[in-house]
Amino acid sequence: IITTKDNLALGVLTADCAPILFFETKKKIIGCIHAGWKGAINGIIENTIEKIKELRLRYSYHMDARDLDKLKDVFADDAICGFGPYGNWVGKDVIYNNYKETFKDTLDTPFVSMHVNTNHLIKITGPDTAKGRVYLLDGITKNMDGSDIEPGSSNFLWLALYDEQYIKIDEEWKIKHMNLEFFWPERHVSDDFSADF
Repeated sequence: IITTKDNLALGVLTADCAPILFFETKKKIIGCIHAGWKGAINGIIENTIEKIKELRLRYSYHMDARDLDKLKDVFADDAICGFGPYGNWVGKDVIYNNYKETFKDTLDTPFVSMHVNTNHLIKITGPDTAKGRVYLLDGITKNMDGSDIEPGSSNFLWLALYDEQYIKIDEEWKIKHMNLEFFWPERHVSDDFSADF
């Protein structure tokens, strides 16, 4: 059970287990879940968090491997990718086609880019929703046109932060909304970005 309504009590009946209660502070979402004792023992919350972390890692891996079909599969059909001054990509097919255009010179050269993800924070916001933040250390092993990097030049592109929303569809977690906040070497941060999480 999940709601955003004020003055509404939620409850769940249990026998030999305890309910899982959650609260999301910004949108004021409350909920309760009956996991059952087997689900609690088997780590239902921990497993959910691990599946979302794996989703995030698959996104970066498939992008760097230039496996765009598998990359497309990490997104919900109506997903939105926000890239600050570079615009928003709306819908799974648009996301696919834009990545294909972005990487057109290196589609046959995997791991030209290396999107290193770290410090992944995740909050479960409902039975089928979650949000997360992930640091991005973005480097290259070749120039984006496929040529070699000039000796002595930096291969660091960006230091950034992914601000994301996830959704579970048919028991599989997908990226619903991804917004990339850029911090270095240029700072491109959304007006509504907050360090609160």
